[in-house]
Amino acid sequence: MEVSQDAVLSLTVLVLDDEPNIRRVLGISLEAEGHQVIAVSNKKDALSEARRRCIDLALVDLRLGTESGMELISALRGPCAWTRIVVITAYAAIDSAVEAMRRGTFDYLPKSFTHEQVALVAGRVAELRARAIHSWSKRANRPFCMLLTRPSAEERC
Repeated sequence: MEVSQDAVLSLTVLVLDDEPNIRRVLGISLEAEGHQVIAVSNKKDALSEARRRCIDLALVDLRLGTESGMELISALRGPCAWTRIVVITAYAAIDSAVEAMRRGTFDYLPKSFTHEQVALVAGRVAELRARAIHSWSKRANRPFCMLLTRPSAEERC
């Protein structure tokens, strides 16, 4: 079975932001790059989606109304260790950037970011994922394409 480069570089992306316009713009931007986007507005829905499927990239707003996105970092990685998390915030500060990185985020994007910045981060995650899959397929001695299928709920990452 031959696998296209697009399949390798396509991500499942969770967008968590309490602002509808940010969710919409990020959804349009990421879908234009070929990614599948799930957009939610609160922590409960984000955790539900993370339990339901393996998320490749999560874009998490730091301030979600009265909730904090910072507490979600480890919870979102729990169901799928592969998930890469990027904090997005209109309240960028060195302290929050350091704390987010300390908690294991992949990147930190202050609002207002551009389509190019989002595409660059998603592209970096997709390339890392493709390299990891290729490496796993060599070690597992299994065809590369068999490792691209999404795990079922019972076979989580």
